[in-house]
Amino acid sequence: MIVIDKEKYINLLEKNLDILNESINDKNIFKIIFFCGSPGAGKTTTCDFMFKNNLEVKIADVDDIDNYGMYKFMILSNPTKKVDLFKILKVKKQIEQGILKTPKDYWNSEDRNEYRIFANSLLRKRNLNWINSMLPTVYMGIGLNYERIKKQKAVFESIGFDTYMIYVGCSLDTALERNKKRNRSEPDNIIIDDHHKYENLLDSYRNIFKDNFFEIRNESDTSLQNLQNRADWVYNKIMDNRIHNKLGIEICKEMKEKHYKYLSDFFTNFVKFYDKHF
Repeated sequence: MIVIDKEKYINLLEKNLDILNESINDKNIFKIIFFCGSPGAGKTTTCDFMFKNNLEVKIADVDDIDNYGMYKFMILSNPTKKVDLFKILKVKKQIEQGILKTPKDYWNSEDRNEYRIFANSLLRKRNLNWINSMLPTVYMGIGLNYERIKKQKAVFESIGFDTYMIYVGCSLDTALERNKKRNRSEPDNIIIDDHHKYENLLDSYRNIFKDNFFEIRNESDTSLQNLQNRADWVYNKIMDNRIHNKLGIEICKEMKEKHYKYLSDFFTNFVKFYDKHF
């Protein structure tokens, strides 16, 4: 017998009721959140605390290239052949257990290249649909490429989006300790190198995001409740506000007047613009 927590279900439904009538009037549209942090800081846990109960927020994770695209590739790449579902489930289980570091380990180099092209095309199409619908989107795990984020921040703002950064950090000792406990741990030298790179980029990110930069520290002695409290505070600061971007405000106004639903209704060459800049 399945027992449903009715109170939890009702609260979740009420929180996301506006999604059933998604429109240009939603306060959460036109939001892009860059979510990054040092290795072992707890980015996934923190992101789950913040967004797992908001069905409207979309998560674009760089790991999706591996985890999202692999299974569709295995099924669709040879449509004339019988799909070996047992093999798919076996590989999935090996990945979860850490036997295979990533789905890429399953493929030889030639198949892997074909697979990544396929997976990238799926993800680009998915992300395009999210941006075209002006949905609040979280970009996970691309913090080491400062120039890329700086460029994408400017591009998103040029089409009306507000941009934010959430940085989850911890001490190097904490990062190394957590890395040893992971199923898919990295060599210490990689953790040390990436940690220094992230910490050195903090001031640069603070300078370009200004008041839209939020830092969450998650040390070894940070309780889950304290992490949840900080995550909730940052979530409210971002999601409880309507759009501030002046261009975005004007776009929303015109879209309401003309009953447009998508950015591609407003920008006639939106898809070409996306392909060029993303």
